[in-house]
Amino acid sequence: MVQPAGLDQEATASFAQICHQLGYLIHYADDPSLASLVVLRPDCLSRAISYVLEDQTTVDNMGLVSHARLALLWSDPARQEDQRYDPAVHPALLRLMEHFDLSYRVEAVGVPNGSEAISLIAQLVPRTAELAGAWEPEDRGPGTLNKVIEIVESSSRRLGNAEGLVFLLIVRLHRLSLGRHDYRKAVHWGGGVVLDGGFNGRALVTVTGPQVRLKVRGAYPQFLMGQLAGEVDWLVESFWKGLDTVSKVPCQRLEPSPCPGLFDVEILHRTKERGYAEAVCPSCTEWQAIDALLLGVTRPSTELARADQVDELLHELTAIRDQDLPVLQSSVEAALSRGDELFVSYLRTLDDIGEHGPRLFTLVPLDPTWRRPGWVKQRFQVTLYCEHSRLPVWVLSGNPRAGVYDIELPHDWVKKAAPVAKIMASVLSLALPAARAIAEIELGEDRWKELQTQVEAAKTTLTSLVDTLAEGLEGAAKEPDSPLPHITEEGEYSGAQLRLFHELLRDLDLTFGGLEKVRNNRRKPLWVHTSYLSVYRPSPPAMPQTA
Repeated sequence: MVQPAGLDQEATASFAQICHQLGYLIHYADDPSLASLVVLRPDCLSRAISYVLEDQTTVDNMGLVSHARLALLWSDPARQEDQRYDPAVHPALLRLMEHFDLSYRVEAVGVPNGSEAISLIAQLVPRTAELAGAWEPEDRGPGTLNKVIEIVESSSRRLGNAEGLVFLLIVRLHRLSLGRHDYRKAVHWGGGVVLDGGFNGRALVTVTGPQVRLKVRGAYPQFLMGQLAGEVDWLVESFWKGLDTVSKVPCQRLEPSPCPGLFDVEILHRTKERGYAEAVCPSCTEWQAIDALLLGVTRPSTELARADQVDELLHELTAIRDQDLPVLQSSVEAALSRGDELFVSYLRTLDDIGEHGPRLFTLVPLDPTWRRPGWVKQRFQVTLYCEHSRLPVWVLSGNPRAGVYDIELPHDWVKKAAPVAKIMASVLSLALPAARAIAEIELGEDRWKELQTQVEAAKTTLTSLVDTLAEGLEGAAKEPDSPLPHITEEGEYSGAQLRLFHELLRDLDLTFGGLEKVRNNRRKPLWVHTSYLSVYRPSPPAMPQTA
């Protein structure tokens, strides 16, 4: 169609992207399973989705629909020919529904006709759900956080309504569903969902009109609360133009009955910054301690994880490692969750760099004489890690050289990048225990100890390297005309240095050892091993052929 107009491949891709952004057609070039599909008439897609939403069988099954049923709905011979869809496009139709967060594929365990491939259509889940056993009514006390997110109109600040938000949350957070391994255990309905984040805690999310209530219980509930609140904020901002979110926390007065009052989190922060320790509840008019109200509900940080935070947590994990785990289970979970929080925070600070290449790696000098002064270039061993599993590529590939490179790096690059690489090795030290807790592959005890030893060795070497560089800089500063670059404990972060690093790696291996760039829920980059691609890019399903 575009060749007669004289468009080459690059111009055609740009043309398709612009038309997609303007709404003239639908084309998702960044999704390999959809990249070859161009929907010239978006209304045809809407009609295909309506067939599913209006199907009484799927409604009666509370949103569960077999892929065989979908094939029948889309190729129903009772419809006029121009109202039917070629079976060849059925897989793409389902992938588009998944892309729009309308559905997800469920595990066959615990569903009718469990041998069939089945999807859940979120808009057709039941109106109510039984919470007994999944969430107990006590929602205050130690290890519990409560937050309310109000949806408001950006201009007037009046309460607004993000219709369908709860269904988006059910789909987008399905990896935390209680039924992710057995659908019978799933708890979701037209007003909310119960989620389980393992050692990060359990959550109840309810949506009532303009209010989203988040309740999280766990040894360290702050991390999961931040993840869920961030998801709600991002969704409202991205999908409902003209709407905004306001974070609030409930009044802590419980007697003679719980107070329904809510405090605006941003106002509490500003009040505290002005030197006040308490704020008055707008409902019961009782004074509340601001620090207690804000506990666990903080402004998101955009700073790189500090070395002292990482070292403190590593010390804590080491202290509990050899003690009685059943007794200290809560302490272990809290430490793992805090480590998870620092790990995610670290990756988020490098989102822009993640567009060009992987962000998780260790860096170890290969020359035993690397301490000698005046060196210009040094050979280092680089080991790449999967950003989903937090495990090295060579472990996931079963190849000891996969994602492992001997590379020559200039002194100037090392001088600027070593402090950040040191933080990276420290963050990986925290990520390994969490990776072990959620491991999706079997690794023996010896292998886990080997990985821990390698990461610790990288951290120790980099600490020594940073200290040596700092000493050299201090000596150079004594010369009157010698500049003194600034190296902090956190490192002088430079995107240019990591981009150069990625270019050097590409010269050795264009595939980064088998890592591929995917997008998380918020369309941010992650570099994951091919064995985890299906988590982020479900392959087109093998749809049954209709007669």
